[in-house]
Amino acid sequence: MKTLRSMSISRRLWLILVVAVVMLVTLGLLMLRQIHGDLYQAKAEKTRHVVQTAAGILAYYQGLEAAGSLTREAAQQQALSVVRGLRYDQNDYFWIK
Repeated sequence: MKTLRSMSISRRLWLILVVAVVMLVTLGLLMLRQIHGDLYQAKAEKTRHVVQTAAGILAYYQGLEAAGSLTREAAQQQALSVVRGLRYDQNDYFWIK
């Protein structure tokens, strides 16, 4: 195997360039992987918060019904109208079966 000293200067310069390019590509791929993971985690957290909001609204109206402030049907209708108005992102919405 040739040592670096026995290689010509032009080959050593090309070797430095190739190693630098390989390192940059590797670093870029690692950064893209990290960014993808961060974006996925942020989306999951945002979805969790939005679902918790809807669950909180439903719990609020269930509490009103349990306290006797509203009838069951009225509480369900009001909760349905509030949840129906919720949106997250721009095209996503809640639906109740």
